Amino acid sequence: MKKILLCTALLFLFCSCEISHNGVPGHVMNGTLESNNAPTVIEISFTNTPAPTEAPAEIIPEPQTETQTASEPTPSPSPTPTQTPTAAPTPEPVDTTREEQLVFNGDLPDEIEDPYPDNFLNSYGPDNLPNDSISWSFRRNNNHQPPASYSAFDIRHYDAHYLGDIEKKVVYLTFDPGYEWMGLTGTILDVLKEKEVGAAFFMTKPFIRDNPALAQRIAEEGHVAANHTVRHLNMPEQTDEEIEYEITETARYFEEVTGREMSPYFRPPGGVYSVRTLALTQKLGYKTFFWSFAYEDWNRDNQPGKEAAFNWVMNNLHNGMLILLHPQSSSNAEALPDIIDAIREQGFEFGSLDDFK
Repeated sequence: MKKILLCTALLFLFCSCEISHNGVPGHVMNGTLESNNAPTVIEISFTNTPAPTEAPAEIIPEPQTETQTASEPTPSPSPTPTQTPTAAPTPEPVDTTREEQLVFNGDLPDEIEDPYPDNFLNSYGPDNLPNDSISWSFRRNNNHQPPASYSAFDIRHYDAHYLGDIEKKVVYLTFDPGYEWMGLTGTILDVLKEKEVGAAFFMTKPFIRDNPALAQRIAEEGHVAANHTVRHLNMPEQTDEEIEYEITETARYFEEVTGREMSPYFRPPGGVYSVRTLALTQKLGYKTFFWSFAYEDWNRDNQPGKEAAFNWVMNNLHNGMLILLHPQSSSNAEALPDIIDAIREQGFEFGSLDDFK
């Protein structure tokens, strides 16, 4: 009987050691053993094994921004949901003193020539919409006539425009603030407010995100807030769904930030378009606006200066002129007061894109 009790005790002791050695399921044991016949010391640390969780939803990153186009640089990528808009930097004041060399010497024509050729293709059928990529361009002239475009078809069939009313001495001032490198958009808005001139600002989503105060000013001071896409991509290379996203998301975000609706006016990044993209933009309820005047003003490292900017605009003055300027240009910011004064001195008025029917 004693042997049975002894065996039972030994068996119980053996099982207890095994349980202690194996540890508790779902925990981790770390043991160290000292040598030289020292007593065995077991250090035990417990780390809770996390319970399985639901897999996170897939996050689809936005495509990378393409390299800059020939006519416009590329803004920064679209924001992540956690980014908070920050106020725009306070722009440095610019010298707006009128300089004597800023003189318009051109003679305006008595008669205006029709720039639209008779051999324009009327339009394409709904099932025959070419997607060949076209860069907007036109023929300059030195006699202040509205320039003719190089387009092989009449873009007006798709609610697209590059000229206003050529029967009137009217110009339309537009800016493309894809980003705010130089802190000059505030200065430009100050000039427009002082001169009581309305303009159109074709904004990207990154510009709105990074400059909510400027976006608010544009809306509140009576300017046209227009659409320049989210990521400044080449439109013909995008699917219908991607183009719709680029336009509608920019409009949605502008309203979220400012509490105001963006006007249904669109300018393709870099002026690159196709018959298909114009038709799709029209289907979305947007008018597309190109320009009848622009120059290489967006390169901040190669600014021509105040006098050159003034002369570029004034030497190309014409009826229905749709002016494209970039607000990151120090030359434009410095020359803008003189440009506005000189245009008015020639009997021109500043129109609004809202006048286009």
